[in-house]
Amino acid sequence: MNAPGSLSIISLILSLVIMILFYLWLKKQIIQPHDINDKGVIYYLTFLVVFASLIVTPSVGLVINGAFDNSNPEIHIVEVVDKKIDFGRSGGKYIFLQDWENPKEKIVLRIKSSNYKIINLGDSGLIVTKKGYLGFVWRVSYSINGLENP
Repeated sequence: MNAPGSLSIISLILSLVIMILFYLWLKKQIIQPHDINDKGVIYYLTFLVVFASLIVTPSVGLVINGAFDNSNPEIHIVEVVDKKIDFGRSGGKYIFLQDWENPKEKIVLRIKSSNYKIINLGDSGLIVTKKGYLGFVWRVSYSINGLENP
């Protein structure tokens, strides 16, 4: 699998392009009818571009990676090696699966509370992945003990 940092860089580059295009469009819509020296308009435009980038940046690369992916699915057999309940704010329940590429690593999956007691250490399952349009492997689906995406 490729490093998540690389996908972040691609997402950042794509979002910068989108921000520039958005800025140019807003400039035409907002600034041209007004005085270019109006600082309020400039501040408003800057706020809109920054706010839009915060929404767009994390997801642009992920959407492109999955939406345009035409690769064949790959099936991997995995084993549950650990379980954990997060007693913090989220209160989530997690299982840890053996990574098929690096046996020293674990894959963390959040599961439904109703399935936490059903899944046990040592249970096996399947993970279906695809290579991704941008080359970043992503999980299509998984099943543990016959439970689809528990």
